[in-house]
Amino acid sequence: MSERILVFVRKLLFSNQGQWITSISDAAFSKIDPNEFTGRLIRNFASYLSWAKYLPTEVVDSLLDYASKEHSQLPPEILARVTSLFFELGYSPPQLYDFLPLVTDVLSREFTRVRGLLMIYFALTLLLHNALPVKMVNDILSVSFLEKLDYEVESCFSKASYPPRVRQMLMELNRSVCIDMPEADVPWFHEKYCIEQRHSYSPRITTFHKDVHRCLNQLLGSDKYIKCHARSPYYHNIDFELLVDERGNPVTHSDHLNSNENLEKVAILPLLPTYFTTNRHNLLGIHQLRHRHLEVLGYRVIGIPYRRWNSLTLSSTENKCTYLSHKLNIEQF
Repeated sequence: MSERILVFVRKLLFSNQGQWITSISDAAFSKIDPNEFTGRLIRNFASYLSWAKYLPTEVVDSLLDYASKEHSQLPPEILARVTSLFFELGYSPPQLYDFLPLVTDVLSREFTRVRGLLMIYFALTLLLHNALPVKMVNDILSVSFLEKLDYEVESCFSKASYPPRVRQMLMELNRSVCIDMPEADVPWFHEKYCIEQRHSYSPRITTFHKDVHRCLNQLLGSDKYIKCHARSPYYHNIDFELLVDERGNPVTHSDHLNSNENLEKVAILPLLPTYFTTNRHNLLGIHQLRHRHLEVLGYRVIGIPYRRWNSLTLSSTENKCTYLSHKLNIEQF
């Protein structure tokens, strides 16, 4: 029964009819019997849910329960795939924290049997939950592992998408370890890569971004306080950056260069719908990491969810400016 449902759900997820995912696949998922789970089934479910950014919590909890009970019998590739799902969907149920040590122990022994990119995702999952061992960091960033990645990239079928994805996620892991795990003493060796990407990167400017920028301008009384498309010291993209003095007043970046004041950096991040799961307003793990890293680097992070910004409550410019004023804790100029 579950295998037939899996085929049905797969057709839905790959139908390019995004509006179906919530209404129809919810009904399909509700018919799934966890007693019929197999390793192959949970691996495929995890892959499909990751692709769709879709979070049916009861099914995902059942996947986790099954993987926890059968972790000693499941191949390491399947354990890594299921674990990585929680990073990609940004979902952290309580039982996940009991599961992570079990699967970490298995993957530490079976390290070479897991695809390189999947191992990077697994490491990011552990890191997001403060459970990544230093030894695993050293193993993943070792010469032998990087050679393995090179081989996978050379032999992959999708030359257009897979190599850039591997490089991007390896950078994310390097950056995350540098910020979250200074005790690992890992060098930041992706700066040149980030600079190259920045030169070829075109900032995404949506109507949402323009509207936030317009309201910030109106709230602050001038565009001179707003730095657009700023970068953190580790090249996180910051849509809008403000500097605020001890009295809560905005300061221009040029004035900051001539000031000895201890100014607060504020990162304002419009959160697009693609930053969340498609059926629940759950911030994806990669964006949760960005928020945490910016806070570690000394920023006050203000996330502005798209759904909140476009709600009926904030239908007027006045209400949007008031909302920003409260979020930023500054008075309207």
